[in-house]
Amino acid sequence: LQKIAFELVERLRNGELLAFPIENSYVVTADPYNEMAVQSFRELKGHDPKTIYPVFVNSIEDLRSFTDDISDKTRLLAKEFWPGMLNMVLAARDVPLHNFGSNEIPDRLVARKPKNLLLSTITELTGPLIYSSLRDTDGTTVKDLPSFSSDQRKKITIAIDSGQIRN
Repeated sequence: LQKIAFELVERLRNGELLAFPIENSYVVTADPYNEMAVQSFRELKGHDPKTIYPVFVNSIEDLRSFTDDISDKTRLLAKEFWPGMLNMVLAARDVPLHNFGSNEIPDRLVARKPKNLLLSTITELTGPLIYSSLRDTDGTTVKDLPSFSSDQRKKITIAIDSGQIRN
């Protein structure tokens, strides 16, 4: 697992987009510190430069440099529901260098710790990664690799296959 994680971390740092299965869909991830990756990510998603993306983190402490909003309650929620589908919305404090993929100054950040063990290992090595769920050409959430669009297949370097997501 660590060998694969190290290889995928290098690919992320080189600006590549990677797709992972999570609890309810496939998501595309990118290194928010790599401008080329963020641009490719935004093009793939069809979002404008003002979009602020959520981040995967390894722990609530990964957000300490971005927010003062980490209270005892926040820590308890993270302890109880992370890893998992709980997205935490926190007030942003300092403007991160990467602005979570946006060219706007974020007033908030959205974070979660995924259950996917490989993805968790990667965020332990990289810090926060921007992510967004993948949708097929009909707008339906992608739940298996055959549902990836041709554009997604061109722009995503590696997609980890876990078969059909049933959630």
